[in-house]
Amino acid sequence: MSEKNYNIGDVEIKDVILTNFSGTSIDITKLFTNMYIQEDIFAPVTVGEISLIDKDALMEKLPIIGNETISMTYRTYKSFDWVTRSFYVYAITNQHKLNDNAITFSLNFATKEYLLSNSMKLSKSFNNMSPCAI
Repeated sequence: MSEKNYNIGDVEIKDVILTNFSGTSIDITKLFTNMYIQEDIFAPVTVGEISLIDKDALMEKLPIIGNETISMTYRTYKSFDWVTRSFYVYAITNQHKLNDNAITFSLNFATKEYLLSNSMKLSKSFNNMSPCAI
């Protein structure tokens, strides 16, 4: 019995869908030039970045304001099942104008657990005060 060795990058991507705050979706599978996804066995989060070339004013038409979701369907080997995962966009970075008709930018995305782990809890202490006075 021979075992298949899997390499980083042995991924077949079916589609990558960007959905904005109002529910408008667009397939960006053919727009992205680079993508990385990082998982950590010591943390229950997944983060990533996808770089896009925008020739059709996508940022204005959709619009992209940092409140979007990215859903991707992929498999790591042809005999494996397709997997669909959803992520939340939390930053737009690396914006550069290529020419008069095109810009390039990156969308940073993560799972909900990452966003929750980076949220801050604010509290205030009340010294020498009774519960009624607080």
